Amino acid sequence: RYPDVAPVPSYLPFFNAPAWADAGVIVPWRMYQNYGDTRILKKHFASAKRFVDFVHSENPNLIWTEAVGNMYGDWLNGNTIVAEGYPKTGGQVPHCIFNTMHFALSTQIVAEMAKVLGYDEDALHYAKLAADIRGALLDQFVSKEGYITANTQAGYALALGFDLLPEDLHKPAFEHLLSTVADYDFRISTGFLSTIRMMHELVRWDYPDIAYQLLESHRFPSWLYQIDQGATTIWERWDGFVKGRGFQDPGMNSFNHYAIGSVGEWMYAHILGIQRDEKHPGFRQFVIRPQVGGSLTWANGKYHSIFGDIVSEWKLKNESLSLHVEIPANTVARVYVPTKKRESIREGGVDADHSVGVRFLKVEGDVAIFEVSPGSYDFVSEYAKKDSQPYASKPRITFDRELDPKGNLKVSIESSHPDGTTYFSLDGSEPTTPYTGPVHINKNVTVRARTQKDGLRPSFPALARFVFIDDGTTSRQFPNVVRTHGAYGKTVRYTHPYSPRRPGGADSGLVNGRFATLDFVDPEWQGFEGVDCELVVDLGAKIPIRLIGANFLHHQSMRAFLPTKIEFSVSENGQEYMQVGSVENAVEKNTDAFIKICSKQIQPREARYVKIAARNIAQCPEWHPQKGQSAWLLVDEIIVE
Repeated sequence: RYPDVAPVPSYLPFFNAPAWADAGVIVPWRMYQNYGDTRILKKHFASAKRFVDFVHSENPNLIWTEAVGNMYGDWLNGNTIVAEGYPKTGGQVPHCIFNTMHFALSTQIVAEMAKVLGYDEDALHYAKLAADIRGALLDQFVSKEGYITANTQAGYALALGFDLLPEDLHKPAFEHLLSTVADYDFRISTGFLSTIRMMHELVRWDYPDIAYQLLESHRFPSWLYQIDQGATTIWERWDGFVKGRGFQDPGMNSFNHYAIGSVGEWMYAHILGIQRDEKHPGFRQFVIRPQVGGSLTWANGKYHSIFGDIVSEWKLKNESLSLHVEIPANTVARVYVPTKKRESIREGGVDADHSVGVRFLKVEGDVAIFEVSPGSYDFVSEYAKKDSQPYASKPRITFDRELDPKGNLKVSIESSHPDGTTYFSLDGSEPTTPYTGPVHINKNVTVRARTQKDGLRPSFPALARFVFIDDGTTSRQFPNVVRTHGAYGKTVRYTHPYSPRRPGGADSGLVNGRFATLDFVDPEWQGFEGVDCELVVDLGAKIPIRLIGANFLHHQSMRAFLPTKIEFSVSENGQEYMQVGSVENAVEKNTDAFIKICSKQIQPREARYVKIAARNIAQCPEWHPQKGQSAWLLVDEIIVE
């Protein structure tokens, strides 16, 4: 096992938290990539191997849900932000996905370590294990359209950054990443582990304009918002201080923290353009590829490699770009010179093709690539920035909560640009019909909408699929948005004898992919022993099921009821249920308990109804609800695969 932090202080004896513990594998590998010294790999290989073997032994199904330590997840992601007008959900990668992504990454790194060290048998073994983990992740959490369960900026950024997806899903997954950025109106929802990954992916997929937009934004939450509030160092939380609200929780609110400040790596790699060549560790060969963008007209800096300073300085003036680079002795660089005309590039006052130490390789898009030997060079080229017009805001698709007397559902499209034009389609194709008012539907459709406005680039499309369930009980309920979640688009019913008078009745639907918070405590109820509750998911038709899961939350701002046992049952007709699995000791009995994701793989069987029963609610010994006092069971998500 690895500790969450090192050295381990006596007051933080925590081990094996996914991503935190994975640093025991990742850090030696990154040290090797930066310095090219195999001794650090030899020193740490045995422990890295034992760590991966331990996680594997505890999770033979390759989905990392057991032996997760303190399980921080993508720490302080958008879901933890408390600010008016900022989404309360949609930022967090489900822990089982987050954990498994890091399991796959560490396993692949162990395979790469073994390859470098000449341990061929280990290299083959861990490469296969890494491929199997990627396969399990793909099988359980990624749709054929490239959607990743929960549909978050962080999920796509990590999957792409860790190279976890097959090649045919790379582009679709990145398009979904762009869409999730647009869902937040071009604001960040990522946390400690995924912010830098998302910034890198935006550039890798040729959207540096959006990365610059995020970097230079003064809107909350952003780096410059912190500076506008007087920050001189980067904060731990995006919302460490919010104007009009004040400070976050004083118990954990550092104003000098590295994590989201890791954007500094992005600035070196993409503003200056200094990057490792992954095939040549230690910067013996490297890349200089500056991204000229945003409001910047110049940048300069250097990286002190083991061979000496690598310098990159550029300046843009009147469509003329000057780029000064310094390449240390005993190295070679690939230098990408932005240009709109390859023949215009000069170095040291002469045509770059005739410059000593410079060899032209090829043109890629709007850059010319040169191989450059050690020395000091000054390139000049004709270049103009790309159009950096902002995008129109993504429209929002809304719908009534009930069908009209004729069985139609009213669907509306809201735009943030009243002077723009919104187009839509009902078959998921590129929108071409101008939206003039609500549409009424009575069959399964996929609504796609896009807004256009003069002076702005067209918005990213909004997409919502509506599914009607032909069932006497459920057909009266509104259909729900379908994206990636196994239970999307399905009417969800819950029952509990202690809360018969819950406002809104006894039925509930999925809200943006997550269950609404459910209050299972009647104000008149005074006891708690033996309290159970059941959630029933109607999948609309019999489908093969192999995994059922539930994720309950302990909310920091209220006393939450926590089940100690979860039971999973399935039914073909909704009347007779067969129990197919259970999770014991789902949570420790203490007031600061955190419940792990409760999931169970089952023998594949066909069923239409899934029942998840939470047993022995509210067994926290230090607190008993009083008459008239509310307590909550928080259901974050249901997973049916």
